[in-house]
Amino acid sequence: MPLTRSITSNNYKKNFFMKTLLTQDKGKLLLLGITIGIRILFFYFLVGPMNFSTEISTGFYPDSETYIHPANSIATIGQFLNNEGIPEIIRTPGYPLFLALFISISLSYWVEIVIIIQVLLNILSVLLLYNLILDLTENRKAALIGGLLASVNLHDVYFSGFILSDSLFQSLLWIASFFFVAFLKKGSFTNLFVAAILFAFGFFVRPVSLYLPVCLAIGVFIHLSFQKKYRKSFYAIGILLFTCYLPASLWQIRNQNLTGFRGFSAISSHNLYYYHTAGINAINNGTDFYTEQDNLKKDQALQDLTKVMSLQEAEFSLAKDTILSNLPLFALLTIKGTTLILFYPSIFDIIRLSPDGLNFIDIVKNSFLNSGFKGAIQSFVTNPAGILTVLNIILLGIIFICMCFGIFGSIKKISPPIVFVAMAGIFLYFLLISSGPNGYGTYPRFRLTVSFYQAFFAGLFFVLYPLKKKT
Repeated sequence: MPLTRSITSNNYKKNFFMKTLLTQDKGKLLLLGITIGIRILFFYFLVGPMNFSTEISTGFYPDSETYIHPANSIATIGQFLNNEGIPEIIRTPGYPLFLALFISISLSYWVEIVIIIQVLLNILSVLLLYNLILDLTENRKAALIGGLLASVNLHDVYFSGFILSDSLFQSLLWIASFFFVAFLKKGSFTNLFVAAILFAFGFFVRPVSLYLPVCLAIGVFIHLSFQKKYRKSFYAIGILLFTCYLPASLWQIRNQNLTGFRGFSAISSHNLYYYHTAGINAINNGTDFYTEQDNLKKDQALQDLTKVMSLQEAEFSLAKDTILSNLPLFALLTIKGTTLILFYPSIFDIIRLSPDGLNFIDIVKNSFLNSGFKGAIQSFVTNPAGILTVLNIILLGIIFICMCFGIFGSIKKISPPIVFVAMAGIFLYFLLISSGPNGYGTYPRFRLTVSFYQAFFAGLFFVLYPLKKKT
């Protein structure tokens, strides 16, 4: 018999967010205890012995510096400047503003404060996931399983310890989705307005979400039009698009006035040129990705174009030509990128903090080069880090299978389907849009945008396909 549950309006009162946050039950308290415990164990007993420190937090990933310099500029002189002292247009001000707040409050301990806030926001997101599944299904077991899957995502915990925008963006995105779901069910424009504000702030933390409100607006319009609520659909689209894109438009005006760059963030053309194009060229030329990145920096065509247009316009033009002339290969690399986002083990990334971990990675690479997959597999199964990596891959595979069943089952069997279509749409948006640049580098970092949606749908799997049938 199909499962047909719906959300009652009592579950979403006007103060539903605080009600959700403060409402206690045994499942939530258990989840809270486990979530806090995992994070304490992770930082003090796993990465702590790997010499994890504030220096590692701010210097291990090169991107950290590109946030810290503008943050210091904001905190000291009130201007958004890069390390060269000129207006910053690659990074957007959301995360640097977040950092600048704590730099201003506590110059000596701002890194520790930022890490604590990022960890606390991650814990809050886990609890909201629990409540969202519970409100949608009235099934505490499914809510607890979904929450536990989010809680034990070690890559989420790991990146909350670094000065990178990903952890803050993940929390903002999930809380915004929480309010957006409330709007879809209850129809409250207040919930939509709060969601839009959070989505808008998300632009300024990571521009990757810039086109998401357009996709959501189209979905809302179709959904409400089917219900013949045309006036409401126009109100909803207006609130969503105006709230999201007014501040983005103002930022574009700032960029143009100060630098002549007409876009929201120059990171998009940079990624298209130095990641998408480099990946395509590496396959076509039989070289490697990093060689092609170096070649693109010295490309004469780029230098010639910058004489008649801006650097960003030149990068975009060359990248567009390469991608359009290699669409099948571009699609293949996109598939590769999505696969790496979903299945690349976070343990393999975490152990890079340790010299022993780096040594293990070198052993695996050399074994693969000398003996192929057989040699690599032998290296994995004979090393504790390798065994943990294999277990991590198995866990990711189980989550993926449960997630797929959860997506298709929830849309078909749980009411209202629009909620699950929207959540699946957000998941697919970030999976696809991150897949190109993510073809190379630290793959688990880019999984943060989709990991809560994976846990959400994997939790629903246990509602739709219970292990024990009711008699």
